[in-house]
Amino acid sequence: MNLIWKILTAISIMVMNPALATDFTGQIHQEIPLEVIQVNQADFEVKLNRLELWEAEQTLPIGQDEAQLSRSSCELQIDQIDTLLEQYFYAIHLQKLAIDCHNLLEDSNSATKHEKHILNVASLITSSGNGETMESAFWITDIKSAYEFIALTGNTVIDGELRLHKGKTYLAVLTKTDELFGEFRYFKLNHYFKSINQTVGELLTKEESKYFQTINLVLKSDLENNEGLFIIAQAGMTEAQILLSKMLLSKTNLFPTLYGEAFYLLEKASDAGSIIADYHYAYRIFVNKMEGKYTQGHELIANALSARFAPALTLAAIVREQKLGIKRDKQTIEEIISLLEQESDPGEYELLIGSKLLNDRIWNNHKLAKKYLSMAIDKGNPNAMILMGQMYSEGYGVKQSDKKAIEWFEKASLKDTSGLAFTRLGLAVLSEDEKNDHTEQAIKLFIKSAEQGYKNAYGIIG
Repeated sequence: MNLIWKILTAISIMVMNPALATDFTGQIHQEIPLEVIQVNQADFEVKLNRLELWEAEQTLPIGQDEAQLSRSSCELQIDQIDTLLEQYFYAIHLQKLAIDCHNLLEDSNSATKHEKHILNVASLITSSGNGETMESAFWITDIKSAYEFIALTGNTVIDGELRLHKGKTYLAVLTKTDELFGEFRYFKLNHYFKSINQTVGELLTKEESKYFQTINLVLKSDLENNEGLFIIAQAGMTEAQILLSKMLLSKTNLFPTLYGEAFYLLEKASDAGSIIADYHYAYRIFVNKMEGKYTQGHELIANALSARFAPALTLAAIVREQKLGIKRDKQTIEEIISLLEQESDPGEYELLIGSKLLNDRIWNNHKLAKKYLSMAIDKGNPNAMILMGQMYSEGYGVKQSDKKAIEWFEKASLKDTSGLAFTRLGLAVLSEDEKNDHTEQAIKLFIKSAEQGYKNAYGIIG
């Protein structure tokens, strides 16, 4: 664990004292105790107007690009930065900007105060979760501050994207760590769109408003009170463009005309330097068999690979196996799988490739899927055995056979610890021979599944 991360974690366990609550007006250059910062967090979240912060940041000629940071620019803007911090004290990126400017202005005393502020706020964020899943996501004020927080913990930001989960907005930040591939860290941003959602109509031109109404009709159930996503995507935020494009693509079966807008958003995000957008754009090029763009697709995959984005390796293997604009190179494919398996269980990535190839709506290559599942099975992967059993049970790419399905589920049950194999086996036993009653045998299998922790087994048992 990084040393500064340990320090922040240690600081975060300090006890809060509600009696110390105050606001930060006129106190930016004073030392503010962690207890006060903790107590004021809830009040800050109630008062947070992300829209005003966003608009105020646009008026700052510095902070958007480090190259613009100079003594003269700081002399002009430092008062505005400090004033913003009175209202948005928890915005780490503004605290960092204040530190940089005060150092350039040789005001070490003020810089030191802001350094203490930023460490205290960072410790509060650390105490809010571990960031490893959306359920344990960090609390944060805004996207820039999330990136600044990652840097503060000693890691490097590769890219980021917004995700919607159970009606809430999260930022998934791809970070470069000591591991081979980048890892995602998650931040809660459900308050991020609040003020933007409330004023969405006022922020649109007449033409944009008409277009938004059309998009909103299609995505209303998916947006779930996150209409502000449309605004910031239109404003050029790549993280939002990626999410909006994926949402539009999910509706193209019903509304084919949305393809154009979805690709446009991915292209804009990719052109702006988003590695995640590069991957999604390349993925769509090959899934949709856009042969005229295959060369570009391979270049985009290469970009994503250079940033150690693991899904790009899976895509690279699939397009080579299917000879999409590139020759099948067995050695390269083996090297790709070898790289992927350095950070996964044996056969896990062969299983991933096989399951993707099996998807009728995407690659629809059952023969190749079976090949990769067999490779995963050779490495003892029980989930691959379960999927192979399902192929025989449903007749996907093979001749339907309940007998062979049962054989694969039985093999999987010897290695699987999730309980899924016993459930699949129980269902297969019930359907194998309709003339004879195998209910008692199936129930025993479902009970074994439930004992291993597979919750759905209880529902089947009744």
